[in-house]
Amino acid sequence: MEQTAIFLLMPALAVQTAPLALGMMKQSNGLPHLSLRLLIIALVQTLMLYFGILTGNRFMYLLSDLRASVLFAAFFLIAIRYFLEIFKIRKGERTYNIKNDFEIIIPSVAISINTFLTGILLFYTDYQLKTILGEMFIFSFVFGILFSLLPFAKRSFGIISLLYLVSGVVFITISIFFAFF
Repeated sequence: MEQTAIFLLMPALAVQTAPLALGMMKQSNGLPHLSLRLLIIALVQTLMLYFGILTGNRFMYLLSDLRASVLFAAFFLIAIRYFLEIFKIRKGERTYNIKNDFEIIIPSVAISINTFLTGILLFYTDYQLKTILGEMFIFSFVFGILFSLLPFAKRSFGIISLLYLVSGVVFITISIFFAFF
């Protein structure tokens, strides 16, 4: 059951790539540039998860006695962060217009903070490192491709907001699971 919860976290985290990738197909100078940008986004997401796991392995043993409380509180707060982002995305404030291929690194790091925090919390779970890193990369890349095809319009903002809402609900469900089961 814990493995299922961890698996559900990966697409919920990969949704964060949507505002960054939105409308990128029209902004890029062809398929190689688009592929490079999407690869950078997916790699940054995956690296932030890995850095979070390394950080969690280094420091989270200090709170081992409070496993259920820490997982519940942290996943619940990440869900609140998702819910707060919904309104900003709906207004179009959390979208980016990237001109250079390597200017995408800083916004990629900014959107993957929740991924870093989740990586820290994975210390308390039984995870397979290669599996979750692979899932994170694949889901991030696929979401990047899907949202790069969408136009930069109000309807797209609504779709991304809905995905953030669903992801927040996934995080709340997982926080309740870890708190009580």
